[in-house]
Amino acid sequence: MNSGGRKALFRSLMVALIMDEKVVTTSARAKAVKGQVDHLISKTKKGDLGSARWASSVLANDKAVAKLTGELVKRFENRSSGFTRSFNLGNRAGDNAPRVQIEWIEKALKVEPKAKKDASKVEAVAAEAPKTPKKKEVKTNVKKIDKAK
Repeated sequence: MNSGGRKALFRSLMVALIMDEKVVTTSARAKAVKGQVDHLISKTKKGDLGSARWASSVLANDKAVAKLTGELVKRFENRSSGFTRSFNLGNRAGDNAPRVQIEWIEKALKVEPKAKKDASKVEAVAAEAPKTPKKKEVKTNVKKIDKAK
């Protein structure tokens, strides 16, 4: 693989890690990308226009740069290094290469569900709604037949 292909591979792994929050790859690729990702976040944490443009030139993906400069920089503002961790997943079936999952140390903040509606408002809306008529119960007249005749 030439240097252009290597750069493209690392760029795509970094973009996938930023966008998907985790990536499954081989351990050699993970070790190579981990340092580049740490350098990318550390430099982007400065928050100036130059660092954002540098990140844009490295990643070449506008959505990834927007997520990096917005969400990820805020998530890692109290951390100076070590932004990723890796887990061993065993060996790949085809060529027995060791697989690793790379993910962020700090998970994304979960969005809290909306507050429940007030019970009095729900009852007021239910009272205003038109009531549907209930189905009539069908009664059948069954005549008893005397068999004794």
